[in-house]
Amino acid sequence: MVEFWENLLPFISIQAQKIESLFLNKRIKILKQQSEGHNVLTKGEICSLLANMFFFTIEKKSIDQKYIQSQIQLTCQTEQKPLQLPKYVNMKNILTRVDGQLENQCNIQKIYCIINYFRRIMMSSEFERQLNVIYKRKLLSNQSIFQDLKNQIQQANLNKFFLQPVQIDEENSIQVYEDKIECIQCDFADKYVGGGVLNKGCVQEEIMFIVSPELIPSILFCERLADNEVVQVSGCEKYCTYKGYGASFEYEDNYISQIQVEQNMQIKLAHYSIYDATNFRNRESDQYQWQYVLRDLQKAYLAFNHIGDTLNISLFQNPQDNQILLSQQYLQQQDNNQLLIAFQKNLPVITGNWGCGLYRGDVQLKLVIQWISASLNNKKVFYCTFGNPLLKNAKQVVTALQGKPLDYIVQLLQNFLLLHKDQEFFEYLLKNSN
Repeated sequence: MVEFWENLLPFISIQAQKIESLFLNKRIKILKQQSEGHNVLTKGEICSLLANMFFFTIEKKSIDQKYIQSQIQLTCQTEQKPLQLPKYVNMKNILTRVDGQLENQCNIQKIYCIINYFRRIMMSSEFERQLNVIYKRKLLSNQSIFQDLKNQIQQANLNKFFLQPVQIDEENSIQVYEDKIECIQCDFADKYVGGGVLNKGCVQEEIMFIVSPELIPSILFCERLADNEVVQVSGCEKYCTYKGYGASFEYEDNYISQIQVEQNMQIKLAHYSIYDATNFRNRESDQYQWQYVLRDLQKAYLAFNHIGDTLNISLFQNPQDNQILLSQQYLQQQDNNQLLIAFQKNLPVITGNWGCGLYRGDVQLKLVIQWISASLNNKKVFYCTFGNPLLKNAKQVVTALQGKPLDYIVQLLQNFLLLHKDQEFFEYLLKNSN
């Protein structure tokens, strides 16, 4: 407690005051709906933003007036269209709602996580504070590859694609893989990025954001996700371990990440994909309609096609003197959608029961949808079941289907949608696969 008042709180205050100098000649773009774009922030800049969120000095009404600017400023001024940003953009709710109600107790644990994050940054080196985090909004436009894939899926004409390997993990959570392999960690998001992390929410997305707080600034500049959009982040890391889930969530300990740093790009090789599931509460049968399956195939396909696959060292180099440029200055000059593309990696996907909690998704159906989408990206999948008993036969299903052409599995999927009331999906697959 003495350390907090004498050392840490003054540090947070100093970081908050730095926002004027850090963003004097730099503005953060609003990553608007139906428009691809990205922001590159250093860890030091992120700390300043989070410090201001900590002191409630960032408010929703002033976001596009001061340090953050619209990507399409003229359009906003003309149409007077309000930004579709989350309701909560600072930490007031988690710092003031700490009464005895069970739903608010996790806010105390969130505070422990945030305090630990600031302590870690206070102890970090200048090199670490200059490391970059990339926030990118991606979409599938009418001209995108998925327009062709939609036709191929509908025609079950996918014999050139094959189901890629899936490793079923019944014990670990998604973030356990962060230090094991360079990978894409999946965040099962709300349409408003971050969900209730700055309010009382404390399930998969909120936990991921609070133990990896460098994800939180995306709340400030990412508009509500449409059905053909995802947000992807590279460079942030986990700072805390935890136990429990929902109301039982608890901060456990400080966590020292072993993620490697790409020195030339000044970025940690940790990658997140933020993509929302369809909410099927009170309408569970809708998820067996082809239009909703197609929507989720499209969303997951885009989520798994990650910027982490395509980071290109040459983009950060000055061709005249071969010195490394400040990546955020260089990136802001680029308009090419291929900016971060150089197919040198094919990172595996770490995912799980996407949209199968509060949103009432069929966990067996969602596994296969994500498996198909990952296979369209030629990616291996590590699937965390979180001990769900409905996935007890997952390994058997994977063994039966792995390596099959996608037209085969899509035909089985379409047939099942007509019969879903009679049996579970895995039961149907095991009976009808050959």
